[in-house]
Amino acid sequence: MLTTFRLCLALLSVLPLFAQSLDWTGDVTLFGSTGDESSPLMVTAVNGNSIRAFCLRDDSQLCSKISTDGGTAWSTSSDTALTVSAFSAAADDRFQYLFIRHAAASAAFLLRCPSASNNWHSYQQIEIAPSRTGNIAASALMVDALFAPNEPYLNLCWCESAASGTVNIWFAQSRNRGESFRQEHNVHSFVTSVDADDGLTITAAWSGEEERLLIAAVVDRPGSIPEQIRVFFSDDQGETWSDSGGVDDSFVSQTEPAIAALGDYVILSYLRSAYSRYHELCMSFSYDGGQTFAQPFVISDTLTDECSPRLLINPADSLYYLFSLRAEDSIGTATVLMRTGRLDRPWNISEALAICEPGSAVLAGGLTAVMNVNGPAVAWTGRFLAGDTDIRFDAAWRGNSVSGHTFAFPSGIALGSCYPNPFNAMTVLPLMLNRPTPISIELFDISGRRVTAFHYSLLPVGEHRILLDLSGLPSGIYMSKIDGCEPVQKLFMIK
Repeated sequence: MLTTFRLCLALLSVLPLFAQSLDWTGDVTLFGSTGDESSPLMVTAVNGNSIRAFCLRDDSQLCSKISTDGGTAWSTSSDTALTVSAFSAAADDRFQYLFIRHAAASAAFLLRCPSASNNWHSYQQIEIAPSRTGNIAASALMVDALFAPNEPYLNLCWCESAASGTVNIWFAQSRNRGESFRQEHNVHSFVTSVDADDGLTITAAWSGEEERLLIAAVVDRPGSIPEQIRVFFSDDQGETWSDSGGVDDSFVSQTEPAIAALGDYVILSYLRSAYSRYHELCMSFSYDGGQTFAQPFVISDTLTDECSPRLLINPADSLYYLFSLRAEDSIGTATVLMRTGRLDRPWNISEALAICEPGSAVLAGGLTAVMNVNGPAVAWTGRFLAGDTDIRFDAAWRGNSVSGHTFAFPSGIALGSCYPNPFNAMTVLPLMLNRPTPISIELFDISGRRVTAFHYSLLPVGEHRILLDLSGLPSGIYMSKIDGCEPVQKLFMIK
């Protein structure tokens, strides 16, 4: 398995900066009423300028708006007169598609609407997989327009639970812009006690003329081990599927996957529960179209919950954007964050940039992001002064400048993040050596006093995982430092 590390030597940033910077705190209301709006979702066509936006009003009424100028002006809200439990959407250069699950979760169908229209009432409903009656718990739609802009395929996957307790991940494809779907195929089956609605997402990677479909999903593991993120891929347009295996082999819960691809580059982000204390944001990547993934690394830089990761890739400059919600208190307020990096150096991720006023978002309200010809745009649920929730919108149409630090591989030691962290007595320190090197690891308490050290004679070139046994020390915060490396890691031991 490929491995990446947090590096010891920091160099000058290599992230390209745009000509102008944008203050992301100038957000506007996208959906607002006397009711509660939540669960925002936006879609846009590749290389297009129009944006379709959806939300749920009072948890069930589906509402829609469209902007034909990239988000400057929006149509009036169009209520679809549909009561739904959840939905997913996608767009190509001619149509926009909406996959709807009814509140009973036993019926689902597709709506197709011309790009310039906002009248969902007058267009045909296409029933998906009518022969089965299982409850649909999660779904994802994707148009592979980056791979085939002139003849895009519409790809749909969903989780369906059976009366026996098993959950099946199904895939279906339309090759005529949603007029009909080919025979559905089973991606994976498992017996689960987890909430399948925690995550299902789909993207497409490719090499030359060959396309690969990728689905990231939350599945259960044997016994009492919590759920895990797994990636499935197909090289024959969804007729057969292979399992890339678990990206993260830790024994903690993994949920809410987000995946994006451009050519052979695949970026995956997800949540990992830090031993039931909080959810940390993690990321991994693949350079071979999703067959193998690098060792994941933690992105979160605070001991607070993050959720709702959303990934975008700008094909014009090969930058990726990662949006998330970070909890600000115990009553459900949050801040929208953005981080960015380059596909060829995905571990070189910028510091988090706040997109909204701190605490003005709703943690459980949902988050959505799209990329159009002008750059990234994001929408989230915010709380109005009167107490109800509205959908807020902001965009970076004039470009944005993201400050942060990036790294490059040094000639000696590449240092990974300790895991687990927090921990009880023992933690693992991963590192990579580019040449045979003696290693000395020193630990200091919060006052700066050296409390213990670990010494190793000449270690060979390659990857190493060093077990740090701190069982003889009391609970507390410790700093670890490797001789010859500047970065100091903060370790949290809780007994």
